[in-house]
Amino acid sequence: MPEIVVRDLAELETEIQASPALLAYFTGPSCNVCKVIKPKILELLEKKFPEITFHSVDCDALPQAASHYGVLSIPTVVLYFDSRETARLVRTFSIGELDHVIERPYALLFGK
Repeated sequence: MPEIVVRDLAELETEIQASPALLAYFTGPSCNVCKVIKPKILELLEKKFPEITFHSVDCDALPQAASHYGVLSIPTVVLYFDSRETARLVRTFSIGELDHVIERPYALLFGK
C-alpha cells in the first residue's frame, strides 16, 4: 500500500474530491503512538481494503491542514467515502475499531 505524503492543503482537498475512498492520517514526528499504529493501519488497508488510498498529513509541517480539518490531537484518522467524512478516530483507537468503521461503507461502495 503506497503512502501519499500530503504537501499542501489544496492537494489534500483535491484528493478527497477525486478519490472514492480515502483515509487521511494526521500525525507528527514526535508522536510515538503515531509511529506504532501507522504500519498496522497500512497493513489493514493492504489486506482488507485495497481500494482506500492512504494520505499522511504531518501536522507540524502543515498546521493549516490540522486547523482546517479540526484535528486537535494526533494520531487522528479521518475516513472519506465519496468525498464525505464517514468516520473519525482520535488518539486512543484500535485497529479493530478502524476495521469495523471501514467495513460496511467499503462493502457498499466496492461490493466487497
